[in-house]
Amino acid sequence: MRVKGLAAIWVLLMLSTLALTGFDIQPVQATLQLVPNSIQLDVNTTAVLDLAVTKVSGLYGVEAHLRFDPQVLEVVDADPTTEGVQLESGTFPAPDFVALNQVDNDAGTIDYAVTQLSPREPREGSGVVAHIKVRAKRPSTTQVEIEKFILTDTSAGIIRAVGENGQVKIRRNVPWLLLGAGSVIALLIVGGVGYAITIGRK
Repeated sequence: MRVKGLAAIWVLLMLSTLALTGFDIQPVQATLQLVPNSIQLDVNTTAVLDLAVTKVSGLYGVEAHLRFDPQVLEVVDADPTTEGVQLESGTFPAPDFVALNQVDNDAGTIDYAVTQLSPREPREGSGVVAHIKVRAKRPSTTQVEIEKFILTDTSAGIIRAVGENGQVKIRRNVPWLLLGAGSVIALLIVGGVGYAITIGRK
């Protein structure tokens, strides 16, 4: 009897601990991620990374804060008519009100917040929150990190989700002149070998 009583107390203590820590045994389905999660660029070339939400239910607003290495990457301004550097808004959620849209290429930070407005219905499934156009500055392998974020529903309640960073690999450019010279040398070598074989047969 004493053992059963202790076991019951232990179970109650465990349940109390889980409640206090906010532990949820339900799996997290929603994800805020960068798509593609890995890209390759040459120096001075650009590519677009999509900040996307997947497998979400009841989405109404998104706030995200990202960080990148300003020595390696810079974000290209999507709205030259507005002061500062901005992202291009996506459609998930619908950008009825963009509360925050600012990039600091010196500090390497991206801050973006958007929400739908009533009477628009909440979003379900997957889609793009914003488009991030980046330019490669020097050879390196670097991360675009999602530092912190929240997804919210129509009542401003938080939707549980996980974040996934993106990786950018920047290759060193090979001058076209060197490529051309290499091709000529290769042709000369092949031609010389062919000529030697021809002479040898004679």
